[in-house]
Amino acid sequence: MKHIIFSILIIVVISMILSSCDKYEYAGCAVCYYIPTSLEASVDYMEPKITVRVYVKSNKPVYHVKDRNSERREIYNKYSEYYHDTKYKIYDDEWGIGEASCNPLSKISVSCDRDWNSAHPANTAIDDLIYAGIATLKPYIDNNYQEFNNWEHGELADFNYEKCNPFMSFFDLYIPHPSDKSGKYTLTITVNFDNDPITGKSVSVEPVEVEVEF
Repeated sequence: MKHIIFSILIIVVISMILSSCDKYEYAGCAVCYYIPTSLEASVDYMEPKITVRVYVKSNKPVYHVKDRNSERREIYNKYSEYYHDTKYKIYDDEWGIGEASCNPLSKISVSCDRDWNSAHPANTAIDDLIYAGIATLKPYIDNNYQEFNNWEHGELADFNYEKCNPFMSFFDLYIPHPSDKSGKYTLTITVNFDNDPITGKSVSVEPVEVEVEF
């Protein structure tokens, strides 16, 4: 019986240690930097326009301030310096605000499988018809963490992506009605990234398709 109780205690202690390590690994920094791997999209039918939210998926953050690997932690410091995100050090170690892409967001484009109107035939870009909202940590960092305004908005065709980096992990596309046509439309959303400014590595994610109905 004593051996059983002792074994249970060992398991509990190990679980507590692992839980503590996980907290140590990922809690407490202004930004954790991830590498984009794929896209997911969902549709919200809110009037007067349909909203498509796109998520950039990844594995766990790969660079963060509490990484026990000194090489990765040094790379994290370089990201922080690159994005002028160094004031996080004045905060308590358990403080954190989110994740950002290692690769800067460079372009979002949308095409449709059907004719949208006479000026936008099937399988051509409809970027000039779409308004976008992109989640970014840049305004928050630039404002010394005083105001959490983490959105940049604008017309997709003329979007200034420099204002969006460090890009978080999601954005919204506001889709207008395609003239007087009703039915189902399949949108193909393509997202491009620039090379990683620290490692020089490039990434490529497959476009995501989403069906909308008017």
